[in-house]
Amino acid sequence: MAKIAVLGAGSWGIATSVLLFSNGHQVTLWEFDHLEMTKLAKDREHKEKLPGIVIPKEITITDDLTSATVGAEMLALALPSHTVREVAKKLVRLKLPDPIIVNLAKGIENDTLCRMSEILKEELSSNLHDKIATLSGPSHAEEVSRKIPTT
Repeated sequence: MAKIAVLGAGSWGIATSVLLFSNGHQVTLWEFDHLEMTKLAKDREHKEKLPGIVIPKEITITDDLTSATVGAEMLALALPSHTVREVAKKLVRLKLPDPIIVNLAKGIENDTLCRMSEILKEELSSNLHDKIATLSGPSHAEEVSRKIPTT
């Protein structure tokens, strides 16, 4: 069982968290917005984006990036592309040992036209560069959260 922090509690982050948990991993879900985090922690569901998908009570939901990432063996970045650079800078300040970084963010950065992997290599410590991976494909959060194979 790996300890995994999923950063970003939108539909993709929630779907990823639920799937990782169902595969036996210890999961913490990070939401930057305190009000949204409180609502998710209380309701255990994102009724607007993923109605009917219950976030198991064993998944910790927090708005504290430090507590979300401490001891994590893997960070899954399910962030909007326009926030990846900002969050990567925050991760550097945390001086994490050497987690695997899995980028789930789609798109490119508007101002620079950089891919997410390029942003992560620019911002993260060099000791993490060979631990960066990107997971992508023709998938939708609503399908993944219901364990429907994507095509």
